[in-house]
Amino acid sequence: YTWSLAQALAARGHTVTVFYPDTTVTADTREELGQHAVWRAPAAPAPGLAGPLGIFWRTFRNPSVEHSYRRALAELRPEVVHVQHVQEGSARILALTGSIPLLITLHDFWFRCAVANLVRPDGSRCEGPSVACADCSVKTLTVCSASGD
Repeated sequence: YTWSLAQALAARGHTVTVFYPDTTVTADTREELGQHAVWRAPAAPAPGLAGPLGIFWRTFRNPSVEHSYRRALAELRPEVVHVQHVQEGSARILALTGSIPLLITLHDFWFRCAVANLVRPDGSRCEGPSVACADCSVKTLTVCSASGD
């Protein structure tokens, strides 16, 4: 989706840079790919937090991604920012965008559901956040930890 959208916007004359977190880089990496550019931001794990819990925490706060995002905004000075997901990046980038117009495309229920699909650990359908939402998160992390994911 992202590649197709970037190509279509670039073909219409827009300057497009795709920004995304990448655990394989240790510094901001920018490169031209066809008609648009990509900016890979180092997504360093939070110290002391590994496995599913670390991934879950980085979803909401990843200082290395946030630093790269601030730098990208300062250098690129975009007219519009389009976000498709912040999972494993940092939810704080939404606030860091500041006064730049922000468009968010929702591909799943992640903004309302800790497991992104509104399905409870027992497989039943969930109607949305409630007090039990925390229970879904804990059970999901426990299941992931037990299976080695």
